[in-house]
Amino acid sequence: MPPELPRPLTDVGIAVPDVDAEMDWYQEVLSFDVLAEPRTIQHSDGESWRLARLLVGEEFETLRVGQLATGNQVGLEVFEFDATDGPSE
Repeated sequence: MPPELPRPLTDVGIAVPDVDAEMDWYQEVLSFDVLAEPRTIQHSDGESWRLARLLVGEEFETLRVGQLATGNQVGLEVFEFDATDGPSE
């Protein structure tokens, strides 16, 4: 049996150059609600760092992440990595 289309989304994550600026933009322009203010996760944070690595699948030393919600409760996570190895386009 084919899946029901279109498929719903419950959560979206994007990498951004500046978490604070992106959080401000999504609040001001699209009126998204803040679920969690930006926070920094570092290698020394143990379990939080391990879970973040599982989630994003990237090598990083520090990561800033904030969480927002749309009007219909789709979650948006914005990630700011300390460095990347590839192009930003």
